[in-house]
Parts: sequence; structure tokens; C-alpha cells
Amino acid sequence: MFGRWVDNIDSLHKQYIESGPVKYVVIKDFLTEEWAETLHSDFPIPEATDARWKKLDDPIERRFIMWNCKNIPSIVKTIDGAHNPEFIGYIERITGSDNLIIDPSYQHTTGLTAMTRNGKLGIHLDVNINRESGVQRRFTLLVYLNKEWKDEYGGAL
Repeated sequence: MFGRWVDNIDSLHKQYIESGPVKYVVIKDFLTEEWAETLHSDFPIPEATDARWKKLDDPIERRFIMWNCKNIPSIVKTIDGAHNPEFIGYIERITGSDNLIIDPSYQHTTGLTAMTRNGKLGIHLDVNINRESGVQRRFTLLVYLNKEWKDEYGGAL
């Protein structure tokens, strides 16, 4: 499922440390090509008539979100893979942060986002303390499944 980046943790750690005041790392080929293709083909097309999707349209955002992905096995497998101890160990090594945990109520903050043409997500602050568990969010993982993204579309880190 995960690509060969797991063999390059030291260089990813260096990239993270040198990324500037707001730390981030871009991991090319995060997923194997085959698994990325599976996710891309399984990704549901956002439509206002599809009850699984919630349409958001306000001054900050114009997008579709889906919080319940339990009926999409490949998505569930990917989320579960990112929540296993081995994966968390990779993130700890990349970021230099110890003792990371997965928030036990993560299913409330893990989901799909889809942007259609003219979609947007303005600058915002994610909730950083879970009200139910008291756990502080330390990192956010974003996986892009765009096949033919062009630089002129914007959105690059």
C-alpha cells in the first residue's frame, strides 16, 4: 500500500526540519501506484444528490466532505494502515516527535474531501483539541489523488 518513501525516512526528516516556521513534508509516491489507482477508482464522485456527501458553500470553503467512509473498503484499509503502530513510527521519525497516538475518536476527523471546479478551502485553523478525548492534534495527513494536476491549478505547497 505505502510507497518506497519508507526507505527514505532520514531525507524526509531533513525536509521536514528545513521546511520553515510551519513544518511540513511532501511525500512523493506516498502510495504505491497500484494502490493509488485503486483508491482513485473507488473514490465516490461528489454529487449533491448523493447523501453520503455534504456540500459546503460559504465564504471560507466550497467543497464536498464525506465523514463516513466505512462502506468503501479500500479507503478503510488506507485509513487503518495510517493508524497502525509501524506507520506512526515513521511519522515520529520524520517529525522528531515521540509518543504520538491516534485519537481514539479519529473517525470524527477522518474523511474525504472533494473539490469540484471552482472549489476552495480558505486559510483556516483545524480543531486542535478534541473535546471528547482531550487529545491534542499534532499532525494532519493529506493524501491527494489527483491524476493529472497541473501547476496552473494552484494549491501546491
